[in-house]
Amino acid sequence: MHHSKTADLLAYWRGLSRDGLVPARADLDPMAFRELLPQVLVLGRQAPGDYRFRLAGSIVEDLHGHIRRGDAALPLWGEDDRVQIKAVLEAVTRRCEPVVITAVGEAAPFSITLEILFAPLANKDGEVDRLLGLYQPLAPLARLHERSIERLSVMRIAKASGDDAPRLRLAAVSGRLVG
Repeated sequence: MHHSKTADLLAYWRGLSRDGLVPARADLDPMAFRELLPQVLVLGRQAPGDYRFRLAGSIVEDLHGHIRRGDAALPLWGEDDRVQIKAVLEAVTRRCEPVVITAVGEAAPFSITLEILFAPLANKDGEVDRLLGLYQPLAPLARLHERSIERLSVMRIAKASGDDAPRLRLAAVSGRLVG
């Protein structure tokens, strides 16, 4: 179960979907979710694994201290989580299904838990080239004592339907770790 604001933006996104197709970014009406705009972000996919900010609401900017149009999104995540986040964003793009990531924003010595929604948007040719996102703090922002988040860490990744997303697994062959 997701936070009510995450669920609201997800319901709006689903309402734009017609015949099972990814909503077109041209159909997006920011006034339909204006109360969420400070928490909204849009990432553009420049190339496989290269996601850059096209737009970041004031809460997203404030939480990170600075985000400009064109800034890469993956460096916001801790090094240990970047490969997983890159794979998740590619899966959202390829499978055309939204995901919700529960993450910890670390602002030493403080932290805050967030829900981060990523939902695909299609261009006029029907190709997914943008991700609509939402940062939903799960605790008061005052817990950060006005410090900026230094890095995000993954706690949980789930399909927006609530099912757990596939996780990377390690395997062994003849007692040797292979992946």
